[in-house]
Amino acid sequence: MSFANLVLAFGALNLITNVAAHGSVMNLVCNGQSFGGITWAHENIGSQVGWVTPDSLMNEFVDPPRFNTEAINCNTQNSPAPGSAPVPAGSNCEFHWSDWPESHRGPIITYLADCKGSCSKVDKTKLEWFKIAEAGMIKDIPSDQKETGRWPTDDLRANGNVANVKIPSDIANGNYVIRHEIIALQEAIRSGNSQHYPRCFNIQVTGGGSNKPAGVVGSSLYKVGESGLVADILQPMSNGYKIPGPPLYSSKGGSSTASIGAPKKDGPVDNKPVEQKQPTEQTEPAAQEYGATPAEQSKPAEQSKPAEQSKPTPKPTPSATKAAEAEGSDCAAASTKIITVTVTATPTAKAAAPAEEKPAEEKPADGEEEPAPEPAVESYGRRVRRRYNRA
Repeated sequence: MSFANLVLAFGALNLITNVAAHGSVMNLVCNGQSFGGITWAHENIGSQVGWVTPDSLMNEFVDPPRFNTEAINCNTQNSPAPGSAPVPAGSNCEFHWSDWPESHRGPIITYLADCKGSCSKVDKTKLEWFKIAEAGMIKDIPSDQKETGRWPTDDLRANGNVANVKIPSDIANGNYVIRHEIIALQEAIRSGNSQHYPRCFNIQVTGGGSNKPAGVVGSSLYKVGESGLVADILQPMSNGYKIPGPPLYSSKGGSSTASIGAPKKDGPVDNKPVEQKQPTEQTEPAAQEYGATPAEQSKPAEQSKPAEQSKPTPKPTPSATKAAEAEGSDCAAASTKIITVTVTATPTAKAAAPAEEKPAEEKPADGEEEPAPEPAVESYGRRVRRRYNRA
Protein backbone atom coordinates (compact mmCIF):
# COMPACT_ATOMS: atom_id res chain seq x y z
CA MET A 1 0.00 0.00 0.00
CA SER A 2 1.39 3.38 -0.98
CA PHE A 3 1.91 6.11 1.60
CA ALA A 4 -0.86 8.23 0.05
CA ASN A 5 -3.35 5.36 0.26
CA LEU A 6 -2.29 4.67 3.82
CA VAL A 7 -2.93 8.29 4.81
CA LEU A 8 -6.32 8.19 3.06
CA ALA A 9 -7.31 4.99 4.85
CA PHE A 10 -6.23 6.41 8.20
CA GLY A 11 -8.28 9.55 7.55
CA ALA A 12 -11.38 7.50 6.72
CA LEU A 13 -10.94 5.45 9.89
CA ASN A 14 -10.53 8.63 11.92
CA LEU A 15 -13.72 10.05 10.35
CA ILE A 16 -15.73 6.98 11.41
CA THR A 17 -14.21 6.97 14.90
CA ASN A 18 -14.91 10.65 15.52
CA VAL A 19 -18.52 10.49 14.33
CA ALA A 20 -19.16 7.42 16.49
CA ALA A 21 -17.53 9.08 19.50
CA HIS A 22 -20.43 11.52 19.88
CA GLY A 23 -22.74 11.72 16.94
CA SER A 24 -24.06 13.60 13.95
CA VAL A 25 -27.21 13.48 11.83
CA MET A 26 -26.53 10.92 9.13
CA ASN A 27 -29.91 11.10 7.40
CA LEU A 28 -32.96 13.37 7.24
CA VAL A 29 -36.25 11.68 6.35
CA CYS A 30 -39.28 13.95 5.84
CA ASN A 31 -42.71 12.75 4.77
CA GLY A 32 -41.19 9.35 3.97
CA GLN A 33 -38.43 10.70 1.71
CA SER A 34 -34.73 10.51 2.50
CA PHE A 35 -32.48 13.50 1.86
CA GLY A 36 -29.16 12.34 3.27
CA GLY A 37 -27.28 13.70 6.24
CA ILE A 38 -24.81 16.44 7.03
CA THR A 39 -22.57 17.16 4.05
CA TRP A 40 -18.85 16.69 4.69
CA ALA A 41 -16.57 19.12 2.90
CA HIS A 42 -14.70 16.37 1.02
CA GLU A 43 -17.90 15.09 -0.63
CA ASN A 44 -19.34 16.02 -3.99
CA ILE A 45 -21.83 18.54 -2.64
CA GLY A 46 -24.23 18.52 -5.60
CA SER A 47 -27.77 19.37 -4.45
CA GLN A 48 -27.55 18.03 -0.91
CA VAL A 49 -29.65 19.69 1.80
CA GLY A 50 -27.44 19.13 4.87
CA TRP A 51 -25.19 22.04 5.73
CA VAL A 52 -21.53 21.61 4.78
CA THR A 53 -19.23 20.68 7.68
CA PRO A 54 -15.40 20.74 7.56
CA ASP A 55 -13.98 17.23 7.91
CA SER A 56 -11.77 18.31 10.80
CA LEU A 57 -14.81 19.58 12.73
CA MET A 58 -17.14 16.63 12.24
CA ASN A 59 -17.32 15.95 15.99
CA GLU A 60 -17.39 19.58 17.07
CA PHE A 61 -19.67 20.96 19.75
CA VAL A 62 -20.32 24.55 20.79
CA ASP A 63 -19.75 25.54 24.41
CA PRO A 64 -21.26 28.55 26.26
CA PRO A 65 -18.23 30.85 25.77
CA ARG A 66 -19.10 30.82 22.04
CA PHE A 67 -22.81 31.61 22.37
CA ASN A 68 -22.20 35.03 20.84
CA THR A 69 -20.39 33.67 17.76
CA GLU A 70 -21.63 32.34 14.42
CA ALA A 71 -20.91 28.78 15.59
CA ILE A 72 -24.04 28.56 17.74
CA ASN A 73 -26.26 28.68 14.64
CA CYS A 74 -25.32 25.49 12.79
CA ASN A 75 -22.00 24.51 14.44
CA THR A 76 -18.45 25.70 13.82
CA GLN A 77 -17.62 26.90 10.29
CA ASN A 78 -20.69 25.26 8.76
CA SER A 79 -21.90 26.76 5.49
CA PRO A 80 -25.32 26.62 3.76
CA ALA A 81 -26.18 23.65 1.58
CA PRO A 82 -27.03 24.23 -2.09
CA GLY A 83 -30.20 22.12 -2.12
CA SER A 84 -33.51 22.20 -0.27
CA ALA A 85 -35.85 19.37 0.78
CA PRO A 86 -39.56 19.83 -0.09
CA VAL A 87 -41.55 19.22 3.11
CA PRO A 88 -45.37 19.53 3.40
CA ALA A 89 -46.50 21.59 6.40
CA GLY A 90 -47.77 19.34 9.18
CA SER A 91 -45.65 16.39 8.12
CA ASN A 92 -43.12 14.51 10.23
CA CYS A 93 -39.34 14.71 9.90
CA GLU A 94 -36.96 12.10 11.29
CA PHE A 95 -33.39 12.91 12.25
CA HIS A 96 -31.28 9.77 12.09
CA TRP A 97 -28.29 10.20 14.38
CA SER A 98 -25.20 8.05 14.47
CA ASP A 99 -24.65 6.20 17.75
CA TRP A 100 -25.11 8.58 20.65
CA PRO A 101 -23.16 8.01 23.93
CA GLU A 102 -25.33 6.99 26.87
CA SER A 103 -23.43 9.33 29.20
CA HIS A 104 -24.25 12.43 27.09
CA ARG A 105 -27.75 12.94 28.47
CA GLY A 106 -29.73 16.11 27.94
CA PRO A 107 -32.57 17.89 26.10
CA ILE A 108 -33.28 17.78 22.37
CA ILE A 109 -34.55 20.97 20.72
CA THR A 110 -35.54 21.86 17.15
CA TYR A 111 -35.86 25.33 15.57
CA LEU A 112 -36.88 26.84 12.24
CA ALA A 113 -35.68 30.06 10.61
CA ASP A 114 -37.18 31.73 7.53
CA CYS A 115 -34.52 32.38 4.89
CA LYS A 116 -36.72 35.05 3.27
CA GLY A 117 -35.47 33.85 -0.08
CA SER A 118 -32.98 31.17 -1.06
CA CYS A 119 -31.26 29.34 1.81
CA SER A 120 -28.20 28.41 -0.27
CA LYS A 121 -26.64 31.87 0.22
CA VAL A 122 -28.22 32.90 3.50
CA ASP A 123 -26.25 34.77 6.16
CA LYS A 124 -26.53 32.48 9.20
CA THR A 125 -25.88 35.32 11.63
CA LYS A 126 -29.10 36.98 10.47
CA LEU A 127 -31.33 33.91 10.72
CA GLU A 128 -34.07 34.33 13.34
CA TRP A 129 -34.87 31.04 15.06
CA PHE A 130 -38.22 30.03 16.55
CA LYS A 131 -38.57 26.80 18.52
CA ILE A 132 -40.96 24.16 17.11
CA ALA A 133 -40.14 21.15 19.32
CA GLU A 134 -38.47 20.49 22.65
CA ALA A 135 -38.04 17.65 25.13
CA GLY A 136 -36.43 17.94 28.57
CA MET A 137 -35.97 15.65 31.54
CA ILE A 138 -38.54 12.85 31.40
CA LYS A 139 -37.91 11.19 34.75
CA ASP A 140 -35.83 12.45 37.66
CA ILE A 141 -33.42 10.33 39.69
CA PRO A 142 -35.30 8.95 42.75
CA SER A 143 -34.20 10.09 46.19
CA ASP A 144 -32.68 6.67 46.95
CA GLN A 145 -30.66 7.01 43.71
CA LYS A 146 -31.23 3.35 42.90
CA GLU A 147 -32.13 4.31 39.33
CA THR A 148 -30.77 6.77 36.81
CA GLY A 149 -32.88 9.58 35.43
CA ARG A 150 -34.45 9.43 31.97
CA TRP A 151 -33.73 11.98 29.26
CA PRO A 152 -34.72 12.43 25.60
CA THR A 153 -31.32 11.09 24.60
CA ASP A 154 -32.21 7.81 26.34
CA ASP A 155 -35.38 7.62 24.24
CA LEU A 156 -33.32 8.52 21.17
CA ARG A 157 -31.03 5.54 21.77
CA ALA A 158 -34.01 3.24 22.47
CA ASN A 159 -35.59 4.33 19.17
CA GLY A 160 -32.60 3.40 17.04
CA ASN A 161 -31.06 6.90 17.33
CA VAL A 162 -34.03 8.49 15.53
CA ALA A 163 -35.67 11.73 16.70
CA ASN A 164 -39.10 12.68 15.37
CA VAL A 165 -40.27 16.27 14.86
CA LYS A 166 -43.51 17.59 13.36
CA ILE A 167 -43.39 20.64 11.10
CA PRO A 168 -46.07 23.20 12.15
CA SER A 169 -49.06 23.07 9.84
CA ASP A 170 -49.87 26.80 9.90
CA ILE A 171 -46.55 28.42 8.99
CA ALA A 172 -46.26 30.19 5.65
CA ASN A 173 -44.82 28.47 2.63
CA GLY A 174 -41.20 29.22 1.89
CA ASN A 175 -37.58 28.29 2.40
CA TYR A 176 -36.44 27.55 5.95
CA VAL A 177 -33.39 26.24 7.75
CA ILE A 178 -34.29 23.58 10.31
CA ARG A 179 -31.88 23.47 13.25
CA HIS A 180 -31.88 20.22 15.25
CA GLU A 181 -29.83 20.21 18.46
CA ILE A 182 -28.81 17.91 21.29
CA ILE A 183 -27.47 19.54 24.47
CA ALA A 184 -25.25 17.21 26.50
CA LEU A 185 -25.19 17.97 30.24
CA GLN A 186 -22.80 15.32 31.58
CA GLU A 187 -20.31 18.02 32.66
CA ALA A 188 -22.74 20.88 33.22
CA ILE A 189 -22.54 20.74 37.01
CA ARG A 190 -20.55 23.97 36.60
CA SER A 191 -21.60 26.94 34.48
CA GLY A 192 -20.11 27.06 31.00
CA ASN A 193 -19.74 23.31 30.49
CA SER A 194 -22.84 22.31 28.52
CA GLN A 195 -22.10 20.86 25.08
CA HIS A 196 -24.30 21.92 22.14
CA TYR A 197 -24.52 19.82 18.97
CA PRO A 198 -26.63 21.76 16.41
CA ARG A 199 -27.13 20.38 12.88
CA CYS A 200 -28.85 22.28 10.06
CA PHE A 201 -30.74 21.38 6.89
CA ASN A 202 -32.49 23.42 4.19
CA ILE A 203 -36.18 22.67 3.70
CA GLN A 204 -38.93 24.16 1.52
CA VAL A 205 -42.31 24.17 3.28
CA THR A 206 -45.34 23.65 1.04
CA GLY A 207 -49.09 23.55 1.69
CA GLY A 208 -48.81 25.71 4.82
CA GLY A 209 -50.78 28.59 6.25
CA SER A 210 -49.94 32.25 6.64
CA ASN A 211 -48.19 32.46 10.01
CA LYS A 212 -44.69 33.91 10.13
CA PRO A 213 -43.48 33.35 13.73
CA ALA A 214 -41.01 35.80 15.20
CA GLY A 215 -37.64 34.45 16.22
CA VAL A 216 -34.29 35.42 17.70
CA VAL A 217 -30.83 35.43 16.18
CA GLY A 218 -28.47 32.65 17.16
CA SER A 219 -26.42 34.76 19.55
CA SER A 220 -29.59 35.34 21.60
CA LEU A 221 -30.72 31.71 21.86
CA TYR A 222 -28.97 30.97 25.16
CA LYS A 223 -27.25 32.77 28.02
CA VAL A 224 -24.25 31.51 29.93
CA GLY A 225 -25.37 30.13 33.28
CA GLU A 226 -29.10 30.11 32.49
CA SER A 227 -31.36 27.49 34.01
CA GLY A 228 -31.29 24.32 31.97
CA LEU A 229 -27.63 24.67 31.03
CA VAL A 230 -26.29 24.19 34.57
CA ALA A 231 -27.42 20.89 36.05
CA ASP A 232 -26.07 17.87 37.88
CA ILE A 233 -27.74 15.01 36.02
CA LEU A 234 -26.27 12.46 38.45
CA GLN A 235 -28.27 13.83 41.38
CA PRO A 236 -32.02 14.25 41.99
CA MET A 237 -33.32 17.64 40.82
CA SER A 238 -35.68 18.71 43.59
CA ASN A 239 -36.63 21.89 41.72
CA GLY A 240 -37.21 20.12 38.42
CA TYR A 241 -35.61 21.00 35.09
CA LYS A 242 -36.33 23.94 32.79
CA ILE A 243 -35.60 23.53 29.09
CA PRO A 244 -33.29 26.34 27.91
CA GLY A 245 -33.87 28.71 25.03
CA PRO A 246 -36.79 30.88 23.88
CA PRO A 247 -40.42 29.80 24.39
CA LEU A 248 -41.95 27.09 22.24
CA TYR A 249 -43.99 28.28 19.25
CA SER A 250 -47.65 27.38 19.69
CA SER A 251 -49.11 26.38 16.35
CA LYS A 252 -52.78 27.30 15.76
CA GLY A 253 -53.07 24.39 13.37
CA GLY A 254 -52.33 21.87 16.10
CA SER A 255 -49.50 20.99 18.42
CA SER A 256 -46.15 21.87 16.94
CA THR A 257 -44.34 19.33 19.07
CA ALA A 258 -43.78 15.66 18.42
CA SER A 259 -42.15 12.93 20.45
CA ILE A 260 -38.36 12.92 20.34
CA GLY A 261 -37.07 9.41 20.64
CA ALA A 262 -39.17 6.33 21.29
CA PRO A 263 -42.93 7.01 21.03
CA LYS A 264 -44.65 6.82 24.41
CA LYS A 265 -48.20 5.79 25.26
CA ASP A 266 -49.10 9.33 26.20
CA GLY A 267 -47.30 10.81 23.19
CA PRO A 268 -48.83 12.32 20.05
CA VAL A 269 -51.04 9.88 18.16
CA ASP A 270 -49.86 11.13 14.76
CA ASN A 271 -46.22 10.22 15.30
CA LYS A 272 -45.76 6.89 13.51
CA PRO A 273 -42.12 6.54 12.48
CA VAL A 274 -42.49 2.90 11.49
CA GLU A 275 -45.20 3.67 8.93
CA GLN A 276 -43.57 6.83 7.60
CA LYS A 277 -40.10 5.46 7.06
CA GLN A 278 -40.89 3.55 3.88
CA PRO A 279 -38.60 5.25 1.33
CA THR A 280 -38.76 4.18 -2.28
CA GLU A 281 -35.73 3.20 -4.34
CA GLN A 282 -35.66 6.69 -5.83
CA THR A 283 -35.81 8.61 -2.56
CA GLU A 284 -33.86 6.26 -0.26
CA PRO A 285 -30.75 5.12 -2.15
CA ALA A 286 -28.75 2.42 -0.44
CA ALA A 287 -25.78 4.74 -0.09
CA GLN A 288 -27.80 7.10 2.10
CA GLU A 289 -29.63 4.53 4.19
CA TYR A 290 -28.65 4.65 7.84
CA GLY A 291 -29.43 2.02 10.42
CA ALA A 292 -32.46 -0.25 10.61
CA THR A 293 -36.05 0.86 10.85
CA PRO A 294 -37.79 0.49 14.22
CA ALA A 295 -39.81 -2.35 12.70
CA GLU A 296 -36.64 -4.21 11.78
CA GLN A 297 -35.12 -3.57 15.16
CA SER A 298 -38.11 -4.97 16.98
CA LYS A 299 -38.26 -8.18 14.86
CA PRO A 300 -37.76 -11.08 17.30
CA ALA A 301 -34.87 -13.36 16.67
CA GLU A 302 -35.69 -16.88 15.54
CA GLN A 303 -35.75 -19.13 18.57
CA SER A 304 -33.76 -22.27 18.33
CA LYS A 305 -35.23 -25.64 19.21
CA PRO A 306 -34.49 -26.83 22.75
CA ALA A 307 -31.67 -29.27 22.88
CA GLU A 308 -32.54 -32.86 23.67
CA GLN A 309 -31.58 -34.01 27.14
CA SER A 310 -28.52 -36.17 26.93
CA LYS A 311 -27.68 -39.19 28.96
CA PRO A 312 -25.51 -38.85 32.07
CA THR A 313 -22.05 -37.69 31.13
CA PRO A 314 -19.40 -40.41 31.53
CA LYS A 315 -16.46 -39.78 33.71
CA PRO A 316 -13.98 -37.57 31.79
CA THR A 317 -10.56 -38.81 30.97
CA PRO A 318 -7.46 -36.72 31.73
CA SER A 319 -7.13 -35.75 28.06
CA ALA A 320 -10.75 -34.54 27.94
CA THR A 321 -10.23 -32.45 31.09
CA LYS A 322 -7.17 -30.76 29.57
CA ALA A 323 -9.09 -30.04 26.35
CA ALA A 324 -11.90 -28.42 28.30
CA GLU A 325 -9.44 -26.25 30.21
CA ALA A 326 -7.73 -25.23 26.95
CA GLU A 327 -11.07 -24.33 25.39
CA GLY A 328 -11.99 -22.14 28.38
CA SER A 329 -8.63 -20.38 28.10
CA ASP A 330 -9.21 -19.68 24.39
CA CYS A 331 -12.67 -18.25 25.07
CA ALA A 332 -11.29 -15.93 27.71
CA ALA A 333 -8.56 -14.70 25.40
CA ALA A 334 -11.03 -14.01 22.58
CA SER A 335 -13.34 -11.88 24.70
CA THR A 336 -13.32 -8.15 24.05
CA LYS A 337 -14.59 -7.33 27.52
CA ILE A 338 -12.53 -7.14 30.71
CA ILE A 339 -13.60 -10.33 32.47
CA THR A 340 -12.29 -12.75 35.04
CA VAL A 341 -12.64 -16.44 34.30
CA THR A 342 -12.37 -19.15 36.96
CA VAL A 343 -12.52 -22.78 35.92
CA THR A 344 -12.97 -25.44 38.60
CA ALA A 345 -13.17 -29.11 37.80
CA THR A 346 -13.70 -32.16 39.97
CA PRO A 347 -10.69 -34.46 40.47
CA THR A 348 -10.24 -36.96 37.70
CA ALA A 349 -8.40 -40.22 37.48
CA LYS A 350 -4.78 -40.22 38.52
CA ALA A 351 -2.56 -38.58 35.93
CA ALA A 352 -0.12 -41.44 36.16
CA ALA A 353 -2.74 -43.97 35.05
CA PRO A 354 -1.81 -45.66 31.80
CA ALA A 355 -3.46 -44.30 28.66
CA GLU A 356 -4.93 -47.67 27.73
CA GLU A 357 -6.81 -47.91 31.05
CA LYS A 358 -10.52 -47.45 30.31
CA PRO A 359 -12.81 -45.85 32.93
CA ALA A 360 -15.58 -48.22 31.86
CA GLU A 361 -13.65 -51.15 33.35
CA GLU A 362 -13.77 -49.65 36.86
CA LYS A 363 -16.62 -51.24 38.75
CA PRO A 364 -18.56 -49.45 41.49
CA ALA A 365 -19.15 -50.95 44.88
CA ASP A 366 -21.89 -53.54 45.27
CA GLY A 367 -25.35 -51.96 45.26
CA GLU A 368 -24.09 -48.50 44.29
CA GLU A 369 -24.12 -46.67 40.98
CA GLU A 370 -21.16 -44.68 39.89
CA PRO A 371 -22.07 -40.95 40.31
CA ALA A 372 -21.74 -38.70 37.27
CA PRO A 373 -18.84 -36.25 37.55
CA GLU A 374 -19.73 -32.69 38.48
CA PRO A 375 -19.43 -30.33 35.48
CA ALA A 376 -16.80 -27.64 35.45
CA VAL A 377 -18.14 -24.45 36.97
CA GLU A 378 -17.32 -21.21 35.25
CA SER A 379 -17.92 -17.89 36.92
CA TYR A 380 -17.59 -14.66 35.09
CA GLY A 381 -17.01 -11.34 36.82
CA ARG A 382 -17.34 -8.25 34.80
CA ARG A 383 -15.77 -4.97 35.67
CA VAL A 384 -18.05 -2.14 34.64
CA ARG A 385 -16.44 1.15 33.93
CA ARG A 386 -18.63 4.19 34.23
CA ARG A 387 -17.12 6.80 32.09
CA TYR A 388 -18.20 10.35 31.42
CA ASN A 389 -15.91 11.83 28.81
CA ARG A 390 -15.66 15.29 27.56
CA ALA A 391 -15.04 15.75 23.89
